Amino acid sequence: MDCNKNEEFHAVRYLSFYPPPDWLCTLLSSPEALPLLVGVIQSPDSKVKENVNATENCISAVGKVMRFRAECANVNEILPHWLSWLPLNEDKEEAVHTFDFLCDLIESNNPIVLGPDNANLPKIFQIITEGVTNESVKSEDACSKRLANVIRQVQVSNCFACQSYLLFYLETSAFDQSNCAKQ
Repeated sequence: MDCNKNEEFHAVRYLSFYPPPDWLCTLLSSPEALPLLVGVIQSPDSKVKENVNATENCISAVGKVMRFRAECANVNEILPHWLSWLPLNEDKEEAVHTFDFLCDLIESNNPIVLGPDNANLPKIFQIITEGVTNESVKSEDACSKRLANVIRQVQVSNCFACQSYLLFYLETSAFDQSNCAKQ
């Protein structure tokens, strides 16, 4: 990967925040755009030190396209892949945006993210745990309270696997457990 690629991914990420001109939707929905990002993400050397920031920028860009420009992508097809690429551990700024989008999806009970019978909740807790452990999400971040609400909801659920992972998560993480107190 070269420096120009990282700049291109920053441009895609930046452009995904603004109302899309016709040419942008055409570009993002073209057969080349998202596959280029996915190609970088799935590259065998995507997680090596010199490439991880570009990779995480690509993951963030894909998430932002789905979040803010869903009309430009097949969200149902891309979402399971995006979830498998999480969490972002190096790019702390983008990690917060990514966790916010994950919270949006969880809070809206997105069936793809949650999985049948909430089967993906243990994976979601793994993502949250890694994010907190790597300080991608800090207790002072607004999304920390949203993540705590997700945890609180699971505390009262009947999902044994989720509760088991939750106990492990709370015991091993630096997550501010006071956010999880029942209100």
